[in-house]
Amino acid sequence: MLNFEQKRKELITLCQQVMNMNDIILQGDYHSIIKKLSDSLCERVKNINKYCEVESYDIFFNGKIGAGKSTAICSILGLMNDSIKDSKLRDLFLLKTGTGRTTICETEIIFSDNISSITVEPVEYEEFKIYIHQFEEWLKDSKSDIPIEHIRLLKNMIGIDKKYKEVDEILEHYEELKINASEYIKSKIDYEKRTDTLYIKGNQSFQEWLKNTYKNINDGIISTCPMPKKIVINICKKDMNIDIPQYIHSIIDTRGIDLGERIDIQEYISRENSISFMCDNVKDLGSNPGEMSILKQILIKENKDTKLRVGFLCLAHNGELEDITDCETREEGISEKKSQLLKKIKEEEIYFKEENIFFYEAAKGFKFEEKKVVSILDNEVISNRKKFFENIDKMIFNMYNIYKNEVLDVLKILNTLETGQVNDKILENFQKSISVVDKFKKDLNIEDILKKFKEEVVSIYHSSLRGAVNHYGIGNTADVYGSFKKGRLLEFKDKCEQAKSNIVAAIEEIFDTDNFLEKICCHCIIEKIDEVYKKLYNDCGNFTYYLTKETLYNYKSWQNPKHYWGDGKGNYNSRVWEDIYNEIVNSNIETELKIKKFEEELFKEIKDFLNIKA
Repeated sequence: MLNFEQKRKELITLCQQVMNMNDIILQGDYHSIIKKLSDSLCERVKNINKYCEVESYDIFFNGKIGAGKSTAICSILGLMNDSIKDSKLRDLFLLKTGTGRTTICETEIIFSDNISSITVEPVEYEEFKIYIHQFEEWLKDSKSDIPIEHIRLLKNMIGIDKKYKEVDEILEHYEELKINASEYIKSKIDYEKRTDTLYIKGNQSFQEWLKNTYKNINDGIISTCPMPKKIVINICKKDMNIDIPQYIHSIIDTRGIDLGERIDIQEYISRENSISFMCDNVKDLGSNPGEMSILKQILIKENKDTKLRVGFLCLAHNGELEDITDCETREEGISEKKSQLLKKIKEEEIYFKEENIFFYEAAKGFKFEEKKVVSILDNEVISNRKKFFENIDKMIFNMYNIYKNEVLDVLKILNTLETGQVNDKILENFQKSISVVDKFKKDLNIEDILKKFKEEVVSIYHSSLRGAVNHYGIGNTADVYGSFKKGRLLEFKDKCEQAKSNIVAAIEEIFDTDNFLEKICCHCIIEKIDEVYKKLYNDCGNFTYYLTKETLYNYKSWQNPKHYWGDGKGNYNSRVWEDIYNEIVNSNIETELKIKKFEEELFKEIKDFLNIKA
């Protein structure tokens, strides 16, 4: 295995050299342009240093519902029963409770020296009452929007016998539900008394404890356990013999991505200590619009760091890669599927590293007869897991190599800058660049922002929007505020992207790249433009999200849409939007969005950098 820690410390040392050299230049008798260039280059290296200071990573598995994330995680970590006799695949893995739509919430797995335990982060009572209300609506109308995993959990909490699967069967058997369903359900669940959130392994075998406890928490079977918002599994290293890299802190199985926006996953991907995999079945690679929307908003051209820690994990059924249409070998099949995925990524204008596409077969090394596992080739299984971790090694070391080359280039530039002579032509080029910025910063008013909001809201799948309405705008498969954020980002790009491209092209024409100092000037200006663009793009999206959420996330703002249902004519989303629109206007959200002029700030910050003080 490559020496992660050694490489990391080597890079930090190089970064420190750059910072020391920059301090010398800033304190020395150099022209203001030399100091500006040095400080700009050093700012980039400080960012690199920040990423290199990360000592351990959280590995996120993101993907559509039913993609097989939980199965892959169990396979990679070796979370399997010892007994395989006549086992179905789902029974073999310890964190599987069924097939598809089974994980009630995000699950984090941590390996430590502490005793094995499971901790539940509970859904607060006020939020849980919304789930009860959804369940009551489902009893009245079985077509009501509620995830099936929530139905399963609530039925178990209430104590409804498994044999009663249909609404009519439930209502017929429990006649009291017809009289006062709400009171009956609340009294049976008695949620406020469900306060047990820590489950420690006792004397039973680790495998038995983990599988049963996790399943019972996930399915709402434990009478004293609240509904989990997140499940944290701490596995004592003594209970499991698995060789995972020291730099991995945890493995996280996120909630499945459906069609709506997912701000939580965007935030995970953006963390400095995260490595995120978008997981898809081989046959569905890149076809989930929710996944593509997340990546498109995060992996913009100017974001050259995050893309280094984002991968696609293509999940294949046993033998599937040997049976790709028109491909004779496994290698040809992988190549064909990879090409198809890259084409979709390119079409969506997602800036993604091709090397970070990996394939994984959870059941590789398993022998089946009549869909049951009859034997396992241990060497093949271990090799399969090892290859997955080797792929993460490659991601990190590719990132380090890119950073090392970048920092070494900066060191060379700083050594040369100390002898650089600023002449009148360079000063004139900076002034010309300011004129270029003024030329292209036209038409910055965001008059169409509510139009963009509407386009995003009416495009949400109606049942997902219904779920969001019931949760003050944030449902399990849709986040209205996330849709607002996306709309605002589209507006920002509409106003700035082409202007930025024109400015960069014009500046490249102004500076003579055959002259070393002019070449460095041009490089630093363009780097600054990209960095400012990325910063304000992110600030713009986050400001929009939190402004709208803080203002509208309340009962009053959503009380009218709660009573709307589909009319069979496709008007539900439009009716909901009308109410949201009125709330936005009445709350002065549009005014606050227009006051916060991120577009103007972009061009102002670029001009501030170009402005040379004597």
